[in-house]
Amino acid sequence: MTKHIKLFEQFINEGLSKSEISQIENYLDKYVDEDALFDMCNDFYADDSEWHDVKNDLDKADLMKWAISCFKTNGFKLKDVKTIFEQTVTEGTYNSSKEVAIYDGGEGLTHIEKRGSGYYGYNDEFDFEAKDKKELEQMLKKWGYKLVSGSL
Repeated sequence: MTKHIKLFEQFINEGLSKSEISQIENYLDKYVDEDALFDMCNDFYADDSEWHDVKNDLDKADLMKWAISCFKTNGFKLKDVKTIFEQTVTEGTYNSSKEVAIYDGGEGLTHIEKRGSGYYGYNDEFDFEAKDKKELEQMLKKWGYKLVSGSL
């Protein structure tokens, strides 16, 4: 049985060489922030119960391990990884370069800006802050806001 597991692991790892894995790890460490890694893993592992059990306790190093596993499974090379994280959103009309999303709700359009590790939102009636993506999503959901453009 152990022999079969080792053969399977070798087969899975054949998709990326150690050099390619090292290049991807260096890229992720240098150019990709923790929130972006979390979002990518959360999308890929949406149906994985183990992911949902541990996802809120992971630091960037742990997230990188989950991401590398995803890349191995899908045979992603460095150029594929760069494409994932360097896509830009060009839809919508944004008021500033910090703006990442626009939501529509009872007070009209609400603009969301990324500020450090948190978010700032404003509309014609009020403005607000959220310490992280999770808090912002909870606020927007509670208020009944719907995404119009961009992403968090």
